[in-house]
Amino acid sequence: MPLTGDVIRPYSLHRTRLTPYPVKAGAALYTGANACVETATGLAVPATDAAGLRYVGVVWKGCDNTNGSDGTLGPPAERYVEVDDNGPWSFEFSGTTPKAGDRAHVVDDDLLTVDATANNIDAGVVTKPDTLNPGRFYVDVERRI
Repeated sequence: MPLTGDVIRPYSLHRTRLTPYPVKAGAALYTGANACVETATGLAVPATDAAGLRYVGVVWKGCDNTNGSDGTLGPPAERYVEVDDNGPWSFEFSGTTPKAGDRAHVVDDDLLTVDATANNIDAGVVTKPDTLNPGRFYVDVERRI
């Protein structure tokens, strides 16, 4: 189920690599959410299994642009998110139980799957179970195709 607010997403210690992306008009990207960009525009949107999207990582600093126009970068930067595209993050999965080495695909901005999806948007590689949060698994979002 897509997110309706910020979440605290567990992650393994890693060096963050933050990249800013302008946010599409009408979109809200919450902290801890999976983020995609539209390949045609480069604008950030909440991750979903839709054509024309590319996964970019986990939102570190969110932006609610539901009532704004397309965001911008550079002076004056407005309506943008900062996305961490590095390191292992903990996610819930739908469908088949993941195992280390499986490719993770986007379901929505909160959920992944190892099963085939309509667009197979790659979110990275499953590395291990999250032992502190049963039913969740770590995915190295840097290791995506």
